[in-house]
Amino acid sequence: MLVVVQILQIIRISFPPTSFDIVFITCGLILSVVGADFAIYAKLIMHKNWGLPGQHDVKKQKQLVTSGPFGFSRNPIYVGLIMMFFGIELTLRSFLILLTIPLILYVRQTVKNEEQLLEKYFGQEYLHYKSRVPRFL
Repeated sequence: MLVVVQILQIIRISFPPTSFDIVFITCGLILSVVGADFAIYAKLIMHKNWGLPGQHDVKKQKQLVTSGPFGFSRNPIYVGLIMMFFGIELTLRSFLILLTIPLILYVRQTVKNEEQLLEKYFGQEYLHYKSRVPRFL
């Protein structure tokens, strides 16, 4: 999917120029950098407990990660990636920013599947974590 988005960026499906372009570009750059940093930081905190989205490898993912960015979002990697995507599209002033909506819907469904797996494998520990930390932000 990311490859398709990058190819479409080459075509440059952009908004017409406005006097607010510098504001969009600045906000987009900030969002994309903060989003990327947030996602990378969360991935580093997960370390060996990271696995493929929507799956749970019992042998590899042995503990529930609740520290760092996971203390205020149960899904900081997804949050960071969505921020980064939105920020890039805002920076480019691209109509592809509308793809953020299906991306959020896809991530939401993936997160629901992951939550079921985490409840199954971590039980009460995950339910307690889930009750005190929001799904996204």
